[in-house]
Amino acid sequence: METLLSIAHWNKLTFGSSLKEQRDKVKEEFEEFTEAYSIEELADVIIAIIGLARFGGKWKLLFYSVLSLGKERFTPESIYNAVQLKMEINRARKWEGQHHI
Repeated sequence: METLLSIAHWNKLTFGSSLKEQRDKVKEEFEEFTEAYSIEELADVIIAIIGLARFGGKWKLLFYSVLSLGKERFTPESIYNAVQLKMEINRARKWEGQHHI
Protein backbone atom coordinates (compact mmCIF):
# COMPACT_ATOMS: atom_id res chain seq x y z
CA MET A 1 0.00 0.00 0.00
CA GLU A 2 1.37 3.38 -1.04
CA THR A 3 1.43 6.32 1.35
CA LEU A 4 2.34 9.97 0.94
CA LEU A 5 5.80 9.16 2.31
CA SER A 6 6.38 6.14 0.08
CA ILE A 7 5.35 8.12 -3.01
CA ALA A 8 7.58 11.07 -2.06
CA HIS A 9 10.49 8.69 -1.42
CA TRP A 10 9.96 6.95 -4.78
CA ASN A 11 9.82 10.35 -6.49
CA LYS A 12 13.10 11.45 -4.96
CA LEU A 13 14.88 8.18 -5.80
CA THR A 14 13.46 7.99 -9.32
CA PHE A 15 13.80 11.60 -10.41
CA GLY A 16 15.99 13.45 -7.91
CA SER A 17 14.79 16.48 -9.83
CA SER A 18 15.04 20.11 -8.90
CA LEU A 19 12.15 22.15 -7.56
CA LYS A 20 11.70 23.76 -11.00
CA GLU A 21 11.63 20.39 -12.77
CA GLN A 22 9.08 19.05 -10.31
CA ARG A 23 6.88 22.15 -10.73
CA ASP A 24 7.09 21.70 -14.49
CA LYS A 25 6.05 18.04 -14.07
CA VAL A 26 3.01 19.05 -12.02
CA LYS A 27 2.06 21.59 -14.68
CA GLU A 28 2.45 19.00 -17.46
CA GLU A 29 0.36 16.41 -15.60
CA PHE A 30 -2.32 18.97 -14.77
CA GLU A 31 -2.59 19.96 -18.43
CA GLU A 32 -3.01 16.29 -19.38
CA PHE A 33 -5.70 15.93 -16.72
CA THR A 34 -7.65 18.96 -17.93
CA GLU A 35 -7.57 17.60 -21.49
CA ALA A 36 -8.61 14.02 -20.68
CA TYR A 37 -10.35 14.52 -17.32
CA SER A 38 -9.68 10.87 -16.55
CA ILE A 39 -9.02 9.27 -13.20
CA GLU A 40 -5.68 7.98 -14.46
CA GLU A 41 -4.53 11.50 -15.26
CA LEU A 42 -5.83 12.71 -11.90
CA ALA A 43 -3.68 10.04 -10.24
CA ASP A 44 -0.65 11.34 -12.18
CA VAL A 45 -1.30 14.88 -10.96
CA ILE A 46 -1.64 13.73 -7.36
CA ILE A 47 1.59 11.74 -7.57
CA ALA A 48 3.42 14.72 -9.10
CA ILE A 49 2.12 17.04 -6.36
CA ILE A 50 3.31 14.60 -3.70
CA GLY A 51 6.72 14.74 -5.38
CA LEU A 52 6.60 18.52 -5.24
CA ALA A 53 5.68 18.42 -1.55
CA ARG A 54 9.11 17.08 -0.63
CA PHE A 55 10.48 20.54 -1.39
CA GLY A 56 8.20 22.15 1.22
CA GLY A 57 6.08 25.19 0.56
CA LYS A 58 2.36 25.69 0.16
CA TRP A 59 1.62 22.52 -1.77
CA LYS A 60 -1.32 21.50 0.42
CA LEU A 61 -3.63 24.06 -1.17
CA LEU A 62 -2.73 22.76 -4.62
CA PHE A 63 -3.23 19.16 -3.47
CA TYR A 64 -6.67 19.85 -2.01
CA SER A 65 -7.70 21.94 -5.01
CA VAL A 66 -6.88 19.08 -7.37
CA LEU A 67 -8.71 16.61 -5.14
CA SER A 68 -11.74 18.90 -5.17
CA LEU A 69 -11.70 18.94 -8.97
CA GLY A 70 -11.51 15.16 -9.00
CA LYS A 71 -14.29 14.71 -6.45
CA GLU A 72 -16.70 16.39 -8.85
CA ARG A 73 -16.50 13.29 -11.00
CA PHE A 74 -14.81 10.51 -8.99
CA THR A 75 -15.29 9.06 -5.52
CA PRO A 76 -12.53 9.37 -2.91
CA GLU A 77 -12.18 5.57 -2.95
CA SER A 78 -11.76 5.46 -6.73
CA ILE A 79 -9.15 8.25 -6.56
CA TYR A 80 -7.24 6.36 -3.87
CA ASN A 81 -7.38 3.15 -5.91
CA ALA A 82 -6.23 4.95 -9.05
CA VAL A 83 -3.19 6.36 -7.23
CA GLN A 84 -2.36 2.90 -5.87
CA LEU A 85 -2.62 1.34 -9.34
CA LYS A 86 -0.66 4.13 -11.01
CA MET A 87 2.15 3.77 -8.50
CA GLU A 88 2.27 0.03 -9.18
CA ILE A 89 2.63 0.85 -12.88
CA ASN A 90 5.18 3.61 -12.20
CA ARG A 91 7.35 1.37 -10.06
CA ALA A 92 7.48 -1.22 -12.88
CA ARG A 93 8.51 1.32 -15.53
CA LYS A 94 11.96 2.43 -16.59
CA TRP A 95 12.45 6.18 -16.39
CA GLU A 96 14.58 8.66 -18.26
CA GLY A 97 14.42 12.14 -16.84
CA GLN A 98 10.81 12.94 -15.97
CA HIS A 99 9.28 10.47 -18.45
CA HIS A 100 8.99 6.72 -18.76
CA ILE A 101 10.56 4.91 -21.68
